[in-house]
Amino acid sequence: MRKIYLHIGIWKTGTTTIQKTLHSSRDILMGNDVYYPDIDSNHTFMASAFHDAPDDFIVAKSRGISGDILSEWHRSSLKKFETEISEATNTVISSEFLLDLSKHKIRTLKEYLEKHFDEIAIITYIRHPIDHVTSAINEQVKQGHYDLEKAYSIHGKMGEYQKIENWLSIFGEDSFVIRPFVRSRFVNNDLVTDFLSIIFGDSIPQLRILKNEGNFSLSHPALMIADKLSKLAPSFSKQRGHSNYLQRIAGPKYILPIEVQNTAIECSVDFLTKYNTKFGLNFDLEKRTNGGKDLRDVWGEEVIHSLAGILNDFSLKSNFSRTNYVKEILDLKNKNRLLRAKNAQLSGDSKKADTLYSEAIDQGGGFEVYRDYAIFLQRSKSYEKALEMCETAISLEPQSQWIKELKSSILNNIP
Repeated sequence: MRKIYLHIGIWKTGTTTIQKTLHSSRDILMGNDVYYPDIDSNHTFMASAFHDAPDDFIVAKSRGISGDILSEWHRSSLKKFETEISEATNTVISSEFLLDLSKHKIRTLKEYLEKHFDEIAIITYIRHPIDHVTSAINEQVKQGHYDLEKAYSIHGKMGEYQKIENWLSIFGEDSFVIRPFVRSRFVNNDLVTDFLSIIFGDSIPQLRILKNEGNFSLSHPALMIADKLSKLAPSFSKQRGHSNYLQRIAGPKYILPIEVQNTAIECSVDFLTKYNTKFGLNFDLEKRTNGGKDLRDVWGEEVIHSLAGILNDFSLKSNFSRTNYVKEILDLKNKNRLLRAKNAQLSGDSKKADTLYSEAIDQGGGFEVYRDYAIFLQRSKSYEKALEMCETAISLEPQSQWIKELKSSILNNIP
């Protein structure tokens, strides 16, 4: 009896944490008769291979491939997958991108999997609609993909539930495991342990949990700044710099406007009423009121203090970079003068060489400048000035034995 567990998300329900942990613990899982394919921690290959328009899908775009190269990647990945799972009793595939497949392609994927497995289980986690929209909007605006207004219009309507319905219509409710994404309701209050309980029951192996370090939410004032930043410098644009400083902006937790909260609930009622009954989600579906704290004024002392620290750090780093840059330019100019002085010396133009050496001294010099100028002056029989340059060179690099020998040579030539 061969079984596959197909984990399809939803977005913002800890899928990366699950994927990283399972992928890094493949040997432990295999020792417990569960196989997690090694192709990647996120099995995007399967979502891409069965997508209606793979060339325009985010998987291909993120890899920078299309056309025949993309088709070959699909072919080779599926072949590798089939080879890897050929001896497995239980297999786990995980990718939130699977959720985006059309009903037609979900059916095609089902037919493909039925050739290799006797049983198929679909796993997905669902957050409360307000929590889900809040998290999705925070992430998308933080990344600069779009501003708050567009984020409200895209995520506020909870289109993910219709995507789940597409999967339910093809695989049926009996093949589905829908769990609430609520920490207090996880097995041992841990998401990965909860996920593994679906597969192992009570005999859950110990894995080292790998958290998704990049999965942090911005404070309310930070998100207001990210909203403006997404318009000034969208993600992937040349104008956008690193925006990690946003997470350092303190302040109260971001709260959705009441109207967006209520839209999310209105769009979710029919779906979640069914899921509450069939899968025991028990989500509250009451509309919110302004008593739920719709924050508008979030610019308190804590926020201003954090912004002051960020701006000061930025200023210090900018000054440091600018100072280093100016120093590098001056050093390059002096090296250029030194090279030109040596060339003038070789060509017999002593006057030009002397002028260039002097200019290099005036611009800050350096050990090499004083050393080479001392040699030039010694050969020009300007012994007293040569001795002066030599002593300065010694003060810059007192460990150099050769420059001390040069000084003795110059002293021997002074009448």
